[in-house]
Amino acid sequence: IICGAECAHAYLDGTHVALRATPATGSTFVGWDGACIGTGSCVVTMDAARRVAATFVMPSVTVRASDPTATEAGLTSGLFTFTRTGSTAKALTVSYKVTGTATPGKDYVSLGSSISIPAGASSVSKQVMPLQDALQEGGESISVTLLPGSVYAVGDPGSATVTLRSGSL
Repeated sequence: IICGAECAHAYLDGTHVALRATPATGSTFVGWDGACIGTGSCVVTMDAARRVAATFVMPSVTVRASDPTATEAGLTSGLFTFTRTGSTAKALTVSYKVTGTATPGKDYVSLGSSISIPAGASSVSKQVMPLQDALQEGGESISVTLLPGSVYAVGDPGSATVTLRSGSL
């Protein structure tokens, strides 16, 4: 039988039922509960009503400002770091929204709306490249907030901020 979130099936007494946990794309099987335990194979002898649960987890993604200050004077960049948990066997594309008081294309190079964490890597960074102008402004903010995805969960922290300074203030 193929089960979704829940299923039930009647078996003759003494029947041996082998269960296989198949994770959805991006998820990882972490173990059995009930009539089977651990992470290995699961064979249940149906001599009474039995309950078995398979637990799966999606990777979790976080973001932090690993270099929280960028400056126009001297053009020093800020840095956001995106980190995932779970399997690194495949690349993971993460979506985010950018907000703040600084203006993309005027105060800094646009950050886009997604980033790919490559296969084999647990993190990737995105530089905040300031654009120099003649205005003397106070600190402006550039915030990245992770958006939920179908193959990952948003972890904590799910948002981070880089401050953009004119340099002489």
